[in-house]
Amino acid sequence: MHIYLYDSFLNQKKYNKVISKIETRITDLDLNGKIVRMNTTNSIYNIVNTEINNGSKTIVCVGNNYTLNQTINSIAKLSIKNPLLNIAIGFIPVGKTDNSIANYLGIKYNENACNAISARRIKRICLGIINDKEYFFNEATIKSQDTIVEINENYTLETINNSVFRIINLPIKNISNKTKLKNNKLKLFIEQKNSTLGFNKPTHKNLFYCDKIRIINKNQPIFVDDCVETKTPADIKISKEIIKLIIGKNLNWDYH
Repeated sequence: MHIYLYDSFLNQKKYNKVISKIETRITDLDLNGKIVRMNTTNSIYNIVNTEINNGSKTIVCVGNNYTLNQTINSIAKLSIKNPLLNIAIGFIPVGKTDNSIANYLGIKYNENACNAISARRIKRICLGIINDKEYFFNEATIKSQDTIVEINENYTLETINNSVFRIINLPIKNISNKTKLKNNKLKLFIEQKNSTLGFNKPTHKNLFYCDKIRIINKNQPIFVDDCVETKTPADIKISKEIIKLIIGKNLNWDYH
């Protein structure tokens, strides 16, 4: 059975029209299931846990980067308790704001995302994990100012002014649109900026493959999956837990 988990921000009246279109499309595709609407008093983890115990095999999160991040975290944590857990995660991104991850998954927005749920192309994907407790799907980023980066416990990178450290699990567009990823490896991408050439214009890039990365910065947090802030020090690696994600037909990367 499909469970549709609606993020709490969708309770606003301005989303009524798009939600109506999504539900009509779900009906047209014969994908009907239980709808659970989030609010400020419940948590995605508790809801996911309850619905899995009730027999659900597919959790479709409806919302944005944060909705997907928290759903993935919930299922990854539950899989530690139950290694035989076999849950597929679907994603219906509502609007383009705070929905950057949808592009990497080849998933369209709003009701058009329902086509991916119907096609049910599933890929098993590794996750990054921070301090052995918080998972991330795409990437974790932090500005270089006052940041110390330790790689594989062997050496430390010097701070590069006006740059960004990106700890990547999935590929990102300004590295390559078609990337073969090394499984079980983090990618540390250092992008240096030069404001004299234009705001946020990259002038220098370095890419490292790493088993473990430690980030230290007393003044600023790490930004995870474009939606969650995490304080440092942060020990980051690839987790043992693997998720099953429903992807779009336009996905243009793979593991090898």
